[in-house]
Amino acid sequence: MASEQECETKCGKSRGDLYLSETVITNAMWKAIMGRLPQNEDYYADEEPVTYISYEDCCDFIEELKEYVTADIKIPTIAEREMGNMRDELRYLWDSAWYAENSGFEIHPVSQHDPNYFGLYDMYGNVFEWTEDESPSGHYAVGGSFMSTPYELKSGYMRDLRDSIATDDVGLRLAFYYKSTE
Repeated sequence: MASEQECETKCGKSRGDLYLSETVITNAMWKAIMGRLPQNEDYYADEEPVTYISYEDCCDFIEELKEYVTADIKIPTIAEREMGNMRDELRYLWDSAWYAENSGFEIHPVSQHDPNYFGLYDMYGNVFEWTEDESPSGHYAVGGSFMSTPYELKSGYMRDLRDSIATDDVGLRLAFYYKSTE
């Protein structure tokens, strides 16, 4: 299991009281907390986003992670996630996103492109990200993936998924607020 310091080191860039994890959760991070990957471990690289995780799996991961960090951790809402996207969506989309036109239809390790203005990596492309926002079927995933068209990368595009669905192009980014120590 990862130490509190190791877990908090993986999470980072602040905008006010809201923190978003610098990257989506990787296979290595998931395995450190959960003890195993949800998919065939031999096929996936440690620094690639963890996939084949349902919304329900994400909730279980967060519950386990809470044992190691002193923060209120959650799946971000679309609005919280968008706070980390402000200022440079157009530049970021074409210069720093893995999508159908440049990914080779393969998932890529995190942090391979430049970060956005707030120091966050892969806010668009590579993998869709689960959000706390409820959809007609379950919850929305946003941000696009390595298989997405440019339209699917844009803010406002939401993929409606059942909470039990686990696919090869949906991952998790964390939102968290540090608890007051006063």
